[in-house]
Amino acid sequence: MKSPETEKISNDLVAIGERFAGLRFEPVAKGNQDVRSVSWRCKAIANANLLRGEELLRFAILAVNEHAIITAHVLTRALDETLAAIVGSRVKIEAANAARNEKRLATTLNKLTCGSQYMVNTRPDFPKPYGVGKLVAETAEFLDGLVDLPPEIAPGEFGRNYGFVSEFVHPSIGSFSVYQKFEGAQIIFDRALGSRVDPIPQLLVTLRMSGHFILAEAQKLASILDLPTEWPTKA
Repeated sequence: MKSPETEKISNDLVAIGERFAGLRFEPVAKGNQDVRSVSWRCKAIANANLLRGEELLRFAILAVNEHAIITAHVLTRALDETLAAIVGSRVKIEAANAARNEKRLATTLNKLTCGSQYMVNTRPDFPKPYGVGKLVAETAEFLDGLVDLPPEIAPGEFGRNYGFVSEFVHPSIGSFSVYQKFEGAQIIFDRALGSRVDPIPQLLVTLRMSGHFILAEAQKLASILDLPTEWPTKA
């Protein structure tokens, strides 16, 4: 039986899923290549991440329901990275705008729209993407600024949670420990061992938080307007 708190989180996730399902994606007209033409680029980044987020949230919940612990952590981390991509995009575009630095904005837009580490390894002229660790740190700072943190929670909670979830993503002691235990001189392996310590409530909290903020922050990103023709000499 679900606890009242888990029941509430589950209901919240249903509502978030319905918000995702209600989204309609109109084609984004590819606009001017001028660096000031940021609106269409921001809409494209937002839409791509919303579709990614909807898919990850849906299958993360399915993994939770199937008690597939490792899969649930993998998808939860990917959802956190999607939120980080949205927040990081907005923060970096706004920072380049505020700095009135045309070259910086051009580099930022290229990294956000075309960056690919895989392609950089084969074509050095390809834009290198922003590191996910940096985007996660910026998102943690953004989330910290939304609330007054209680004394027992240090700044950067989002980043710490991301690091913890990552431990279950990689083939390391974290993921290995889910389905094994030491019993005397033996190591016992059994999928049922995943039920010993139930991580589901915390995973649901993380999914709810990331799902909600992906929807909210993508809307902010998509609302960024083109810069005036006199930029960067004038704001």
